[in-house]
Amino acid sequence: MSLLVLHDFGPGHHGQPWADALGAAPMSVLAPDLPGHGGSPPPIGGNHDLMDPAFQIMRLAAGHPDRYDPPDGFAAAVGVGVHGWSAQSLVLAGRARRLVLVDGLGGPFLDAADRMQVRHDHIRRLAEQQPISAATRLDIGLFGGDDLEHAQEAAAATAVPTLLIHTAESTIDRPTFEGLADRFADATVREASDRTPAAVAPIVLDWLAG
Repeated sequence: MSLLVLHDFGPGHHGQPWADALGAAPMSVLAPDLPGHGGSPPPIGGNHDLMDPAFQIMRLAAGHPDRYDPPDGFAAAVGVGVHGWSAQSLVLAGRARRLVLVDGLGGPFLDAADRMQVRHDHIRRLAEQQPISAATRLDIGLFGGDDLEHAQEAAAATAVPTLLIHTAESTIDRPTFEGLADRFADATVREASDRTPAAVAPIVLDWLAG
C-alpha cells in the first residue's frame, strides 16, 4: 500500500519535501512533481487546470501500474491547496481508501457574477505578460474551485475516512470550513500553522497511525 501526495500549486512547490516529511509513514510515499513544478514539464499548451494532478496520476498509472495503479487503491490520497480537488476526485473514483485535504476544500467561493469577473481578470493578467512563460503561469495561479454547491456535493459524496487540515492560509472562513466538514461521512478536523510539509506531516502521520 502507498500514500499519494499531491503537493500545492505555485513556484517553489514540488514533491520531494513531502516524501521526506512523511518518510515515517507505515507505507511507501509517492509524491510526484506535478505538471510545471520541480522536474515535471508544464501541461500541454502550458495551461494549468485543477485536474492536472489527477490526469498525471492516470498517465503514470499507464506506465507504472505497479506503483500508481494498485489493485486495492492507494492507502490514502493527500491533496494540498487547490490540488485537494484532484485528490478528492481520485477518492470519488475509488482509487484511494482515505483522504487528506490540507486547505483543500476549494474557495474562495463566488457567485456567478464574481466568478465571471475572476476569469476575466485572470485572462487579462495573462495577456499583460508577453511572452507568457511557464513561470508566469505559476505566478499568476489558476482559477476554479470557487463553486460552493459543487464543494458541498463532493463532500457529501465522500464516504471514506477523511482528515481535514485547516490552516491560516485557507481561502475560506471558519464557518464555511465547518459547514463543509459536517457534510463528510467520516471526517476528522485538525489545525496546522501553515501548509508546509513540516507543519502538516506530523498530523497526517498521527492520523494514519490511529
